[in-house]
Amino acid sequence: MKKIKLMLAAMACMCFMSSLVAEENELIAQNPMDCSNMGADMQQFAAQLNAMNKKMFCGQFNAAQRSTAMQYATQQDANGAMMTADQAVQKVAAENNMMPSTKSPTGCPIK
Repeated sequence: MKKIKLMLAAMACMCFMSSLVAEENELIAQNPMDCSNMGADMQQFAAQLNAMNKKMFCGQFNAAQRSTAMQYATQQDANGAMMTADQAVQKVAAENNMMPSTKSPTGCPIK
């Protein structure tokens, strides 16, 4: 009986978390992540990013974080090579304990 209650509680929690992810993704969808409302230099930088990093740069970073990422892209990485735009965004994200959202809403598995 305890196992059944525990399983039901876990499923209810998964449903709740799924709905939170769906709400977050809806908010992200409502706010374009194309940096079109930013300056030309930021748009040019964002054009170099892969989709996940562009989403983070345009949608999650604040102005200071964007500037830091752009500055990092002019510096060398640990191996002495120039840091790519994607590496710069990832470095800023790591420094700020940020992770891109890779989940997509799947709905509640209970029917």
